[in-house]
Amino acid sequence: MSLQRLTASIRDAGKKRQWSQALRILGEAARARVQVNTIVCNASINACGSGRRWVDALRLLRRMQAVALPPDVITYSNLISVLDRCGEYERARALFFEMTDRDVEPDKMTYSAVISACGKSGRWQEALRILFCDSDRKGLPQWPDVVAFSAAVSACERSSKWQLSAAVFERMLSSRLRPTVVTFGAVVSACERGRQWRAALDTLREMHEAGIPPDGVTCNAAISACGKALRWSGSLELLRGMPNLRLRPDEIARSAVMLACARASQLDLALDLFRGSIGGDDAGRFGGGGRATAADLAVPLHEAEQLGLASQQTAVLRHLALLHAELCQEVAIAIALVALVAGEALPIGELHEALHTPSAIRCLKDEGC
Repeated sequence: MSLQRLTASIRDAGKKRQWSQALRILGEAARARVQVNTIVCNASINACGSGRRWVDALRLLRRMQAVALPPDVITYSNLISVLDRCGEYERARALFFEMTDRDVEPDKMTYSAVISACGKSGRWQEALRILFCDSDRKGLPQWPDVVAFSAAVSACERSSKWQLSAAVFERMLSSRLRPTVVTFGAVVSACERGRQWRAALDTLREMHEAGIPPDGVTCNAAISACGKALRWSGSLELLRGMPNLRLRPDEIARSAVMLACARASQLDLALDLFRGSIGGDDAGRFGGGGRATAADLAVPLHEAEQLGLASQQTAVLRHLALLHAELCQEVAIAIALVALVAGEALPIGELHEALHTPSAIRCLKDEGC
């Protein structure tokens, strides 16, 4: 088999996410004593990446080095991207430094991947240094690009540096680059983390003016930002507007609005929203619809615990528990809410387990539910 056909076969397997088939083809070529080249190995690493097989991909790189087959920028870039997608951020960073130590010049794909890995591992300073300093010295054309800027904005957002996220975003706009929904979403999420509800709404407005519709993640972040600032009407308005954007409000959005209403003593609205989410008379009134699940109240439970809400504010949560107690499959929510009001919050991860235990019913009866 020619190297061209071998490469094509491995690439085809990778496109179909058949990583094991790609490695089998490579193994057969090795047994047939075919002298593979860097291009063949790069295709194999890519195929491993399609199946999130970072260990196999890294092993291929080490085999290349063992037989003195020099990895190129594509080899390292593909592998760093695979490691980033698989959550192996420190390995991605280490591979980037190994690459530069071996005098392999990074390209835009490499830099964007390592910036993403730095952000996900909490190294926002390093992400910004690579974006604005290291890569500038390489003289890359059209750099930084949208992908790199978006990765840097996300890096700052993950470390709750909302002002830096906004600054990087403004730098991107001044470079006459068009942001994507991912970029806007990262900025809104950064505003939410920084409790900057006005900035979150301003960013949504900029999205609208740019003709880029927000996705569910972006809307949820804006709703949460308003809720944390006790702007319950703003969060409710955003929730109501989601269907107009062809977005179905999920449990995260509904829970955030419920908590916002509860914190602002808008108990009737919180109860109406909750009844709507379980398919009652007001179903769909606030964009809910469908049956609620244990996840519907996971967010308000966790945030109420963190905020240490007063008993008057948590009263609405107890009412929600009483409403839900009649639904056997939802009994875990009632247990968690009763425990929260009693000052003994249950870990969220144990809720689903509680659904299947006889003690669940007993716990409710003991609490007078």
